[in-house]
Amino acid sequence: MLKRLNKIFKNVDIKFYFFERFTFFIGIISITLNKFFYPNSFVIGKNYKLWGVLRLLIDGKGKVSIGNNFHGVSSSIRSYITLFSNCRLTSISGGIIKIGDDVGINGTTIVAKKNIEIGKNTIIAPNTIIMDFDGHEVHNSTKRINTKDAGENIIIGKNCWIGMNSIILKGVSIGDNTVIGAGSVVTKNCDKNSIYAGNPCIKIKELKL
Repeated sequence: MLKRLNKIFKNVDIKFYFFERFTFFIGIISITLNKFFYPNSFVIGKNYKLWGVLRLLIDGKGKVSIGNNFHGVSSSIRSYITLFSNCRLTSISGGIIKIGDDVGINGTTIVAKKNIEIGKNTIIAPNTIIMDFDGHEVHNSTKRINTKDAGENIIIGKNCWIGMNSIILKGVSIGDNTVIGAGSVVTKNCDKNSIYAGNPCIKIKELKL
């Protein structure tokens, strides 16, 4: 028995080992509770792995769907990089969030008033915010606090990599296989097979795939 334990912990941080398993258990409970509270508006596929709590809010007749083999890190004690918050998926006023198969997110906030789609095999690094509306009307300054703007679709393609601390704003389409550099603010469409970075985000170069 001691030899077996020694083999397990030989190249593993013992504290992290137990944190990982504890937060994984919390993740199972979180998904189960979300299924219970949103039986008709939350769907998740097979073989998901979630560490920590998934903060899910569906305010209205919207829907959140997640494909197979989902990978979500929603706990700072499980993450190698500091997370500002748990993973948060929020649907407002009928907003749709559709996450494809084999997608990974880390401390990511996604807020949909209209439609946000994330393609298969895309990975999203810690602290990224994706939001398909502004929150308030830009041009109505005198009554801005009491106004709400309409959403515009966000489409993120397959095999994309969104760097940590990025912000993706409404009406944006990101092509397949594209990389968004850390700390970028994406306000315009991004071509496929490319690297983008900066604030505002601009094309750096094309990828040779």
